[in-house]
Amino acid sequence: MKRKIVISVVLVLTFATVAAARMGMMGNGMMDEMMKLMWWFRGGEVQVNPTPPPKVTPMLLREGRRVYETFCIACHGVRGDGKGRAAIYLRTKPRDFTTGVFKFRSTPSGSIPIDRDLFVTISKGIRGTAMLPWFNLTEREKWAVIAYIKRFSERFEEEEPDPPVEPPEADVSYARMLKRGKEVFESAKCWECHGREGHGDGPKAKRLKDDWGNPVWPRDYVHEKFKRGSNIDDIFMTVATGLDGTPMPSHIDSLPVEDILAVATYVNSLAEKGRFVSKGMGMMNTTDDERRGMRIYHMSGMRCGMM
Repeated sequence: MKRKIVISVVLVLTFATVAAARMGMMGNGMMDEMMKLMWWFRGGEVQVNPTPPPKVTPMLLREGRRVYETFCIACHGVRGDGKGRAAIYLRTKPRDFTTGVFKFRSTPSGSIPIDRDLFVTISKGIRGTAMLPWFNLTEREKWAVIAYIKRFSERFEEEEPDPPVEPPEADVSYARMLKRGKEVFESAKCWECHGREGHGDGPKAKRLKDDWGNPVWPRDYVHEKFKRGSNIDDIFMTVATGLDGTPMPSHIDSLPVEDILAVATYVNSLAEKGRFVSKGMGMMNTTDDERRGMRIYHMSGMRCGMM
C-alpha cells in the first residue's frame, strides 16, 4: 500500500512539473489533457463519434508518418513490428502491425478491422496497458496515422474487411438476461479461464499464451478494468468477435446473439460488484504498464512541443 501511495504521489508531482514546464508552449491544452487522463484512470468512458476519414493522399501519409514517429514508435517500433524500445518493459506487448491481426475489432474473427475500429482504439485507449487514449491528437491526425499504420501489413491492400457485427437490443427483462447469462457462462465454459466467480483464476488461466508465445492472463471481471470497455455492448463485441491472436475465441458462429448478449450482461454484473470509483486523482488503481504509458505519453508530447 505504501509503495502505491509513493508511486501515485510521484506521478502526480511529475504531471504537475511537466504541465508547468510546458505551460509556456501549450497553455491550458496540456492541463486539459492531464485532467482527461485522470478522468480516464478513474473509469471515465471516452465517447467516439468520428467524422468520415479523409482521402488517403501522399500528404496525409506524410502527416501520419510524423504522428507515428512522434507518438507510436516507442512501443510499436520503426518497422511497426511491436519491438520499440519501450516494448521490453511492458507486460502486455505492443501490437505487431505487420501481421494485420488486431484484437479489438467490430468485424468477425479472422477479418481485418475497419478503419473506425482503429480510430476507436486510438481514441479510447486499452485499459491496463501502456496504450492510453491519445487526447492530444486531432481527428485528422488519428486518421492520418491509421492510414500510415495500415501500410505495415499487406493484408490491408489484399483484403476487404467483413461486415461489422452489431449488438442486438435486449428483448427480455434484465433479471432473465442475468439468469440466462450465468447459464451460458457455465455451458460455454467461460469459467475455465475466467474462474467460477469471474476472478480470472480458472484452471486454464496460468497456461495461456498468445500467438507470439507471450503469456496472457484472463480478465478478472471483478477487480480489473475491461480493456475494451465495461458497458454491455463492449463486452458483447469481445465475446462475439473474440480477441484475434489470443486464446479468447469468437463466439458469433457458436452461440446465438441473444446468448452472447446474455453472457455479456452477466459479465457486466460481475464487474459492477467490484466497481471502484475513486474520489482522488485516480492513480491508485493503475497498472505498471499504464504508468509506463503515461511516461511515454508525456515524453512524446514534449518532443512534439519542441518540433
